[in-house]
Formats: sequence, C-alpha cells, structure tokens
Amino acid sequence: GSRLAVSTTLLAALVSVCMRATGQAASLAGPLQEHERRLILARALLGEWLGGSGGGWQDSGGVWPGMKLIEGVLAAEGDPEFGVSRGRLLPRHRILTETEAPPQVREDLQKSLVLVHGGMAQNVGPILEMVTEKYLLRSEQEWNARRSMLDILEEILIRALAAGYRVVEVPFRYRARLAGRSHARLFKFALSYLRTFMAMWRLRNSIASSDYDARAYDSIIPLQRYWQRRRYATISRLATGFTRVLDVGCGSSRILSAVPGMLGLDIQLHKLRYARRYGNPLVHGSIFALPFVDSAFDCVICSEVIEHIPAQEKPFDELARVLKTGGRLILGTPDYDRWRWRALEWLYGRLSPGGYADEHITHYGRANLATYLQGKGFAIESIDYVGGSEMIFSLRKLAPMVSPVAVRSVRTALRVERPANAA
Repeated sequence: GSRLAVSTTLLAALVSVCMRATGQAASLAGPLQEHERRLILARALLGEWLGGSGGGWQDSGGVWPGMKLIEGVLAAEGDPEFGVSRGRLLPRHRILTETEAPPQVREDLQKSLVLVHGGMAQNVGPILEMVTEKYLLRSEQEWNARRSMLDILEEILIRALAAGYRVVEVPFRYRARLAGRSHARLFKFALSYLRTFMAMWRLRNSIASSDYDARAYDSIIPLQRYWQRRRYATISRLATGFTRVLDVGCGSSRILSAVPGMLGLDIQLHKLRYARRYGNPLVHGSIFALPFVDSAFDCVICSEVIEHIPAQEKPFDELARVLKTGGRLILGTPDYDRWRWRALEWLYGRLSPGGYADEHITHYGRANLATYLQGKGFAIESIDYVGGSEMIFSLRKLAPMVSPVAVRSVRTALRVERPANAA
C-alpha cells in the first residue's frame, strides 16, 4: 500500500478524528482496532469516489501504518459484495514485523517505492474518472450523492475563508475524453452549482465574513468604498505620532496597518485570524475587561464598536483606564441626531437585511455623547465626520478631577427620541 496517497490518507485521518470525537471508536487516542481501521478506510474511499478522485484500497498507508502485506479475500455470504464481485472491496492488511521485514529491507523498498509510484501515478486522473463514472455512479442516488459532495467541498472552502483561514488554491485542469460517453448530468450539476454559488456569495459578502471590513476598502460600491477610505484616512491622521497604540474592536480593518506596531484587540477570533496578515500583535479580548495594565497606551482607538454593545459604564471606564493621562482616545460611532445617518441606515437595512444596521443596538447623539465624555474626564479636541453622519471624536484624557463637567450616567449619552408630533 502506498504512503504517497495524500488525499486518501488525509481524508481517513479526518474520518478517524470524527469517529473518535463522536464515540464511534473505542478510544480518543492510541492505536485503532482492526475493525475500526477497515471502517475508516471504507468511509474515506467512499468519500473519494463520491468526490470523483477514485481512491482505492491500495491508498491505505496512513490507516495501517508501516509495511504491510495486502491479500485479496473472496467475498462470502454476509459481505455486501457477495453476488456482485468475486472479491471483497477491502482486502486483508497484515502489518509486517521487524523479523519479517528487517530495517534494511524497509529502507530499500521505501526508496524504490518512490520511483515506482512516480511512474505509475502519471495521468491516472482520466482513468480514475472513467472507472468512477462507469462502475460506481450508475444510479440517480449515487449521482445525487456526488453532487452533494461537490457542493459541500465548495462550502467548506468558502466557510474556511469566511473564518479567516488562508486557502491555497491548486489549479484544476480538465482533460476531456476523446471517445465514449459520459454519464454526467450536466444540467443538474449546473443547477446544483448555481444554488451553491448564490448561498456562498451571500456568506462571502456578509458581515460574518472575516475580511468584510478589509474588502470594503476596495468595494465596487462607491459609497461603501468612500466610507471606509474616509474613516481610514481620518483615524490614521489622528493616530500618527503615537508609539503605543491600541485598536479596540479592530476587526479586519486596514486601520491596523496605519501605525507600525499598533496592537489590535477583538472579541471575534475569525476577524483576528484574518488580521494576522497585517503583521501586528493581536489579542483576543473584550472591551468590558481589557487585558492590560492601567495607562498602558498613549493612544486608544475605538471605532464603530460602542453602538454594537449595550449602553454601560464599563466599556468607557476600561478605555479610560488603559489610556495614560494626556493620551488620545479616538472614538467613532454614528450620529443618530443627524437625519442623514438615520436615512442611510434605513435604506441599508432594506437593501442588505442582516447587515450592520441590525447590529446597531445603541444609538448615540453628538451633543449628549460629548457632554457624557467630558464628564468621564476627557477634553474634546475635534470631531470629524464621515459622510456627514458618522462622528469621530478626538479626545484627550485629563488628570483626575480636572474636567469642568460633572459625571453623568451613560444613559444620558443616548439620542433622545423626539415625539412624533414635535415640530
């Protein structure tokens, strides 16, 4: 059995992990029992065939580790192959002992296997595809299973991207057969792929995708592209000149790359997973309990975060705690006092259900928020706007007891809803 059949061995390893985790194997670690090995390989081969790659029992090196003797076994009553095939699908595997196969024999055979396998493995793709179609996918149920497997593969790849993982694509080259007929149901395959494409397109472009913020910077939608770039330019300018900078709720935004060494913090692991490509130090944590000592930073950024969380004192206390006296807090949030933002959010909610508009649970207004922040011990240096509706505060932390404004409850920072009959 070849140890170079990477796809079968990898699939068998995944099946093994799933079986151990779900109690279908006797132990969570250690050697597998013989009947478990056979079941794992059978499931791996079935997955290969449904996927179209056509793996065989000879690709079982990882399931029976070591050098082994593979012997064919005649099908008998009780075997699913009985009456269909002379032999069982899975032969008998016997791992050779050190006495039966001394180390020198193993080394010599290992070296020769690479050359033999390399010669045998050339251009077997069309042959395996032919075997799969002719012998293994003869019924409608089997073809439906294969279509489902292809859909699942696409979904796994897209969800891996959405979760922040890198996916290295291997180019796929299809060589059409020159003769014979294909049993492929091309129209049904096309419909299946179209359904998968639409579902994955929605996921890929949703806020659940790890790179949503980063991709918005180059969005084909002019308003979204302007918004992201204007926000990036404003915050980058305000953060320039500081050396110890923290971005709370960094997400996958390119703002992380604006200041060398900026530290990013977020509660969503998939966003941090994507943000690793910026090369910044990253921390998994919550704004309700920042994992830093007091006065650790001379600049703290908190952009588009506070509207996503309940109105509580703790987040503002934490932002002030980790910022040194005289340091700068850059705080961004929509201004719900402005009708332009409310109109934009209403429109966005209709055009993109499930987007950020549904996640804005706390609404702040400029006047009330400004007074509240002054009461928390900050001096307002400037207030910039993105699109005339998203406000970005530049705040300086004052020494204790210096602020001329009395401390207020965070509830006073919220936008006050005007009565419907108000002028």
